[in-house]
Amino acid sequence: MKKSTFDGVDDMSDLDMWSQLTTEQKELARTLHEKWMTVAKCTERIERQQATDAINAVYLAVGLRKVPKIIFVDSPRAAIEMAKQRDKYTGQSSPGIIRFLKIALITRAIENIPYRRIDLPQPSTQQNELGFSAKVFSIAQPQLSSKISNQFWACHAWFLDCAYSVFGCDYISEKWEALQLLVKNCGFVLPFVDICFVSDRPTELLFKDDYILHAENRPAVVFRDGYKIFAYNGVELSMTL
Repeated sequence: MKKSTFDGVDDMSDLDMWSQLTTEQKELARTLHEKWMTVAKCTERIERQQATDAINAVYLAVGLRKVPKIIFVDSPRAAIEMAKQRDKYTGQSSPGIIRFLKIALITRAIENIPYRRIDLPQPSTQQNELGFSAKVFSIAQPQLSSKISNQFWACHAWFLDCAYSVFGCDYISEKWEALQLLVKNCGFVLPFVDICFVSDRPTELLFKDDYILHAENRPAVVFRDGYKIFAYNGVELSMTL
C-alpha cells in the first residue's frame, strides 16, 4: 500500500490541501488539469481501432462476460436511432449499462479517495493559485454532457489522476487504465451487453472560459451529420436540430 500525502489526517474537510503541496506537486496538478480539459474540448475524429481497444478494455475491466460488437456512427442522435431500429438486445438496457460503467469506473474509485471531491483544489483558468473551474465544469452541465460525449468524464479523470499522481492514493490499475482509454478515445457511447454504439466526437464545441458549454445565437455543439445542440451556461436549450 502506498502512503498518501495526507495519511494520518483525520479531518480532511478542514484541511487546506493546496497549501500542503510542494511547488512540484502544484505544477503537476496544473499540468494534469490542462491535460484532461484538453481532452474534454477535443473535436478530432476518433481513431476507430483505439476506440475499439478502449471499449474492450472497459467491458473486461468491469467484469462483463464478453467484448461487444462495436458500431461506429457520426452522432449521438444516429446511435439512438440505430438502437431503436434493432429488434431486441440481450441483457441490460443501455441506461443500466451506462450507470454500471460509471459506478464501476468512477463512483467506487472516488469513494476510495480519503477526502471529499470538493476539497481538491482546482487550478483556475483565471488565476495562478487556487480556483474551482474544473469543479464548476463537472457539476454545471451533467445532463447535457452525458448526451454528447463520454469525453466529458474528463472532469472525473482529472480528479482521480490528481489523487493518484499528486496525492499518492491507491487505485485498481485495470479500471483506471480503462477509464483513461474511454475518455481519451471515444465520443458518445451507447452500450448494451452484446453491442456498443460509439459516436464520433463533435466537430465544434463552444465553451465559456471555465469550460461550460455555451453559445449565443448559434449551436454550442455540432456533429458531422448535422446534429446540433444549443446550450447556454451549460444548460441545453429546447431548439435542438
